[in-house]
Amino acid sequence: SQATVCSNCLAGMFQSASQASTCLPCAIGRFQNSSGATTCISCTAGTFQNATQATTCLSCPTGRFQNQNSTSTCVACGIGTFQNNTRSSSCVACRAGTFQNVTQSTACQRCDLGRFQSLSNASACLPC
Repeated sequence: SQATVCSNCLAGMFQSASQASTCLPCAIGRFQNSSGATTCISCTAGTFQNATQATTCLSCPTGRFQNQNSTSTCVACGIGTFQNNTRSSSCVACRAGTFQNVTQSTACQRCDLGRFQSLSNASACLPC
């Protein structure tokens, strides 16, 4: 009789079935940082993973966000918003007196002298 030796799946891999002969890679948007796992872990809001067999999730960079779990990308902040932190789940609206006319921004711009903006989330300032 021949004894069967079980091996733990490596980090980034999992196997939920007992007596399985192979390990499966964690899917995009998920990771596993331990060996011997039976499941993978979802990347949380503010993070992403665009590769399979991952051992960590990546933080969304500044100017981008992700408000969902298990995703492969982050989303650019829209016009009139910004995000100056990494690992964010939302963008921040530009406040009154400021604007932003490009996406993926890390700050809002102040209205120039002789111009104003009374609304938040603005993409431009208006002449006085």
